[in-house]
Amino acid sequence: MNHLVIHAGQGKQRISKQVYGHFAEHLGRGIEAELHCEVRNALVAAVTGTVLSAEEMGAHNTFQDPERVRPVPFEEEIQVEAENVTVVLPPMSVSAFTIRVS
Repeated sequence: MNHLVIHAGQGKQRISKQVYGHFAEHLGRGIEAELHCEVRNALVAAVTGTVLSAEEMGAHNTFQDPERVRPVPFEEEIQVEAENVTVVLPPMSVSAFTIRVS
């Protein structure tokens, strides 16, 4: 399992208390990757995501097939418990998540 810690109350730049964005890249072939994100000093209110993935590692868009690789809503289960978010990333994917905190 991969573990990410976000310190919502620290840092030099001010991040809105309503939204925090993060992307995760998983280029492993045929293997899902579990990502655990811990948000410190804030409670997670909601999480949404977008994923960019394809059936083959070398997949790409062409003029004949311009929609072969495109971002789609992340429809896998996103587990939220207080300060913790857990997702399973599909293989060969780049995912973007928006974590809204309270």
